[in-house]
Amino acid sequence: MDLNPQKVIPAALPVSLKDAIVKSNKQ
Repeated sequence: MDLNPQKVIPAALPVSLKDAIVKSNKQ
């Protein structure tokens, strides 16, 4: 069960938090 937020972004997370994760991945 891989809960690594950089690989799996649960749909239940707020969009703002998803956006922050995506931005951190692009850096």
